[in-house]
Amino acid sequence: MLVSGVFGTDRVLASEDSDYAGPVLDDEYFLVLGAFFSHVNSDVRIDSSSGIRGTGLDLEDDLGLASTATSPYLYFR
Repeated sequence: MLVSGVFGTDRVLASEDSDYAGPVLDDEYFLVLGAFFSHVNSDVRIDSSSGIRGTGLDLEDDLGLASTATSPYLYFR
């Protein structure tokens, strides 16, 4: 039910006449825990100005960069 209150899918919540702020703003304390998961695949190739194709690099495989990252977050009010 929190999703419908936050995004205002209910017509009463979306009404300009309503002074209902939703569950997030009505609660005295509010806690959000979450994480962002990313996956990266980077390929780079540098060509010469004369049109000769250069060598391609896979930054994760060739240079040892991480292909995944996780960023946790915490929000408390």
